[in-house]
Amino acid sequence: MKTTNIIYLIGIIQLVVVDPVMWYFTQVHPFRYERLWAIMLVINLFLFAAIIFLMLQKTIKARV
Repeated sequence: MKTTNIIYLIGIIQLVVVDPVMWYFTQVHPFRYERLWAIMLVINLFLFAAIIFLMLQKTIKARV
């Protein structure tokens, strides 16, 4: 399995499963899961950056 497919799979699982579950827990117990929510935010930012890098990598290779 290629690295890009793994990153996309992790991103989809994060968006479809983990983020809604974390949103639910932060609505039910706002302050109990604050630390986990912050960790998920950091993971989302890294995934977003990785996906953008993978998309731009093809563009950069095409221009060079």
